[in-house]
Amino acid sequence: MKKILLVDDSVMQGRILSRIIEESGHQVFEVCDGLIALDLCSIENPQMIFLDLLMPEMSGQEVLGEIKKSYFHIAVIVRGADMQKTSREEITELGGDFFLNKPIQEEEILSDLGTYLN
Repeated sequence: MKKILLVDDSVMQGRILSRIIEESGHQVFEVCDGLIALDLCSIENPQMIFLDLLMPEMSGQEVLGEIKKSYFHIAVIVRGADMQKTSREEITELGGDFFLNKPIQEEEILSDLGTYLN
């Protein structure tokens, strides 16, 4: 069982993603704030993070930058509703491992879990 951190301010999206991850046999830590996510990284040391782009307090880009400074080994899957080319380029530069468009597709989540956790 791997530890997965889910960072999303949308309760509905979080529940859907959390269910998919838990049913695949992993432990999920769900937070709605980037600052809490950074604290949780140091406490739980997750193997993967699903990170939303648009959140209050800290943007997904800010959270990603901070995570990759100290926890470069953690795979970060960035999710957003509008993943334009410039956003994708910025996320790649910050160290994001993969992009997912919202709404989420269960097959994509399961594929990412298989790819980045093995």
